[in-house]
Amino acid sequence: MKYMGAKTEGGIGRKLFGVMSIHYPKLNNRGLLSSTKDPAPRIWEPFCGGANMTVILAKLGLHVIATDYSLPVVSLYNAIVVGWLPPEPTKDGYVVAKLLPDEDPLKAYYGHALSFGGKWFGGYSRGNSRADDKYDLDFIKFVKALYKHRKHVSFAHRNFLTIKPKRLHNTIIYADPPYRGCTPYKATEPFDNDLFDLLCVRWAENGVPVFISEYASNVGEEVAAFNVIGFATNLVKKTSTEKLFLLR
Repeated sequence: MKYMGAKTEGGIGRKLFGVMSIHYPKLNNRGLLSSTKDPAPRIWEPFCGGANMTVILAKLGLHVIATDYSLPVVSLYNAIVVGWLPPEPTKDGYVVAKLLPDEDPLKAYYGHALSFGGKWFGGYSRGNSRADDKYDLDFIKFVKALYKHRKHVSFAHRNFLTIKPKRLHNTIIYADPPYRGCTPYKATEPFDNDLFDLLCVRWAENGVPVFISEYASNVGEEVAAFNVIGFATNLVKKTSTEKLFLLR
């Protein structure tokens, strides 16, 4: 799904994977069975968010463990991978969705996918791909891609900050957390970036490599930087430098 900072396939998503595979060439062994001699590692994505990187990695044949602290978002994705299709959106549907239980995929469909700038119920989105209540073609493309590659993805509702670091066999973490100093995500409680940094260090100490997407990081080695042009919530073009950091 598209929002400011989204790692889309036509943007920096594929480039991020390219950098990751340079540091861990085994990622290029994607598609090999787990019984083979040297299969590609699993990718744990603990902040799957808009699931753009999730789909990109799944398309490449990697097994992705996609988790997020937002139960509505995870519920939406778990519905999609078993065949759920979103209805044609309406303004009334957007209003009603706020009252739905977190397990109902319609809640995140309206509150996340169709919300202005991807902000949680930040206003019913209006864009060039849709006029008034026109079908959201961008999201339908996302749904079809996720469903097509569903065998490579598993979704779960988890809070990364409460998981105790331990050794994980043949696993790499790709973390795209709420960025330090940026607008917090209203669907969850405030994010503790300092605790996140500490846990990433602990995971790396347990032999699990950690890639972090951020503008700046207090931990890890910077291994890539990309200038990205996007749109802020006021539709003004905004240029930022997205960086990738590695702890190992």
